[in-house]
Amino acid sequence: MVYYTLYVVYALLVIIFGFLLKGKESFVTIDPLSQFGQILSYVVIMYVIISIPGSLWWFKKQMKKVSEMTDETAQRARYLQCATIRVSAIGAGAAMAIIAFYYLGTYQPMLWCAGIAILAQFFCKPTDRKIYLEINNKNEEDL
Repeated sequence: MVYYTLYVVYALLVIIFGFLLKGKESFVTIDPLSQFGQILSYVVIMYVIISIPGSLWWFKKQMKKVSEMTDETAQRARYLQCATIRVSAIGAGAAMAIIAFYYLGTYQPMLWCAGIAILAQFFCKPTDRKIYLEINNKNEEDL
């Protein structure tokens, strides 16, 4: 549910900032070459760079613990919690990059950051096969 909700959030952000606010007199953009603009873009870039491998590493570490659990219901509950955190951490980077893209006057690197985070989120999509492999700490080659 969170996975698909984030894609709706991305679409809403594009609609709000790209069509409703952009070009309005009240919508203030920041010069991407100003000190604040550079700080903002660096924060977004660093968040995306750290959150993707960091959340994937954290999730893998948690799944090792989950695979040792004996109660299947507890396994599923913990998996759901960890998967939600993983997708949300990656999705937050995409949302921040989309917002920064418009506030920095359509600054192209922010669009690339959003694309990278959305692509990483795509590979985190939970399927039945993937859930089974991750809960049991197995690789594709183990089957």
